[in-house]
Amino acid sequence: MDEWTKLTRDRVFISDIGNDRVAEIGGAKTLVGRYAVWAPAPGGEHHRVVEVGSDCKALMKKYRVPGERVLRLQTVEAGHG
Repeated sequence: MDEWTKLTRDRVFISDIGNDRVAEIGGAKTLVGRYAVWAPAPGGEHHRVVEVGSDCKALMKKYRVPGERVLRLQTVEAGHG
């Protein structure tokens, strides 16, 4: 079993993309939080996002996620063109 699976299997965790993002949703610019809470999906093989926000401490408390399961994701900036 790989390290990722050992850390996240059957557990709620939080991903951190490093900073808040802005997305256009329905023609309006919307702030998208930097933290996503992932919970095991029915069936146990995958996870799904259950909440996104900007307050990591509040999300950790609400979902009882310890600091070792707040995972910083490496991102590659995408551009159009």
